[in-house]
Formats: sequence, C-alpha cells, structure tokens
Amino acid sequence: MKICFFRLSAIGDCVLATPALNAITKHFPDAEITWVTTEAIATLLSGMPNTKFMAIKKPTSFRDYFRLKKLFEDKQFDILLAAQASFRANLVYPFIKAERKIGFDAIRSKDFHSWFINESISYDNEHLAEGFMKFATHIGVNDKKFRWFIGKLKSKSTPSEGNPQRTIVLNVAASKKERSWAAVNYAKLVNKIEQFYDGRILLVGGNTDFDREQERTIKSLVNQSNCQSLVGKTSLLELVDILKNCDALISPDSGPVHIATALDIPVVGLYAVARPELSGPFASLQYTVDKYPEAVRLFLGKNVKEAKWHERVHDPRAMDLISVEEVAQATLRALKIQQQ
Repeated sequence: MKICFFRLSAIGDCVLATPALNAITKHFPDAEITWVTTEAIATLLSGMPNTKFMAIKKPTSFRDYFRLKKLFEDKQFDILLAAQASFRANLVYPFIKAERKIGFDAIRSKDFHSWFINESISYDNEHLAEGFMKFATHIGVNDKKFRWFIGKLKSKSTPSEGNPQRTIVLNVAASKKERSWAAVNYAKLVNKIEQFYDGRILLVGGNTDFDREQERTIKSLVNQSNCQSLVGKTSLLELVDILKNCDALISPDSGPVHIATALDIPVVGLYAVARPELSGPFASLQYTVDKYPEAVRLFLGKNVKEAKWHERVHDPRAMDLISVEEVAQATLRALKIQQQ
C-alpha cells in the first residue's frame, strides 16, 4: 500500500502530525509512506521511521503548479491524506493520483477543500494533534498512542555547547503579533524568575524585526549576566538541541511549544487568542496560563461556551490579560518548586 501524507506547514502543526504518522507506520509496517512537505519540515523530521519525505516549495505561481503537476505525473498512491485545507494546498491535490483522497470534515474545511477529496475525517471539539490522529483512525488504525518524533542535529557543535548549566528558555514571540506577549512583561518575568531559579534564562526567537525588537527591549530591562539570547541565531535543529536540554519552555502559541512537547519538556504556554485545548502544549496544559475565556468575554462579548471551538480573539489587547505573576506561578509548578 502506498500512502501520501500532504502537510506543508506550519512547523508546530507538522510536529503535531507526527503521532498520526507513527501510528500509521506501526499499523501498516509494509506500507510505503511519502510525506509531501517543505525542506524545513523534512529536515526537522529527518529520520522518521518508515517515512520518505518529498520536499517541495510552497507554490505561488502557475509555473510552480505546472512543475508540481510534472512531479506527480508518474506517481500513483492508494491513499492521499490531504491534511492541509488551504487554497494553495487544495490546488495540488488534483495532481496526486490516489483512489482514496481523505481530507477534513466540513467544519474544518476551507477554500473549497471538499471539492478536492472524496472522503473526510469526523469532527470533534479536540486538540489539533487529535485531529491529525483522525486520519490514522479513518484508515483503520486502532492504536492511538501519541508517539512524537523530532529529528536530531547532525553537526558536532551547537549554540548551546559549552553551556551545560540549567536553563529556562523564553520564546520571545509568536509568528503573529496578536499572539505575542509584551517584551516588558518578559523582562519583569525574567527578574522574578531569578528570585527562585539558579540557572540561566535563554531567549530564543526568529530573525524578524519584531523578534529582534522584543529581544532588545527585554535585554535593556534585565540583568544580562543571567539572561542570554540566541534570538535569530539558531536553525530549527539547533533550537531542538537547546530545548531538549532545558528545564522548561515559556512561550506563546507557536512552533517551539509543540517541539518542546515532542521532546517531553514542560511548557508554560501563554494563551489568550486561541483556546489551549485546541492548540496548546498537548502534555502541559496544567501549566498553561489560559486567558482565552476572559478574552472572549471582553473582546467578543460572549461566554466561552458560545464561542466556536476554532474561534480566535483577534484583538491586540488579548495577550495583555496574562499577568507576570500568573506566568511566574505556572513556571514554579512546571519546575516543581514549592514557593517559600
């Protein structure tokens, strides 16, 4: 049996999909499984058991789609797991030859996704990781154990080399500003953490202007001898190397949350824009600071029970509902330190 799994992004979503792929490979050990994704994801998940990666660039032009049509021309699959419902992805599915094309249910479908599939998974109010697992159960997999996978750094030196001391990692920004916590709050948190934690605090983030601005503001307000930064200086696999050796990650809704989860690292999640039961740290919800219900009430004018499961609070004030003290207390719980 030949199975094509299609998911190009985002980083966190692809990590959340790994338990489903692991369940499929365990149930169908002789199946040929091809994951169509980007080069970055293929690198991050390199070495995943019984899974071949086909790395492509996200199509942005007619020429790109023509190249993809040629790429899939001589390939035949038994099953396509169409695990991305974006317009860009939907236009690729006609090029992938498969008798069964399984996609999302009507509620999670968008951009005419249902036009390009002939079967759909069932819907529940569930975590994104559980949603991906539905693709496995839909094709007969009974074992729904969540076995995560993250690739390993191949180079000998890493940005964390020479720094074996205990570390709390702070991810300074999400991919969208509305999901990011204010830099001044991070700075206050760093100063508070230093009162009960004897290790270093390490800032990480992307190479965007916003991430850099967050970094500069935080560093200007803290004791830099205990707070170091690698913002914009790590590859994905280098970030994995850092996270796997840390005591905890503090982060808004972003890819590192799910990478740390896959590495069995406790995560203090900062959530107000989306409900953590949907996209939060799968194994660390007990440490999450959840202001989504309050944000729904204040900015959407309704009770959280009235909000749709996937509904977001698109208001720049939502993340300001998270207090420094709440995050500090959640960090204490994650570190299993009793406050004196």
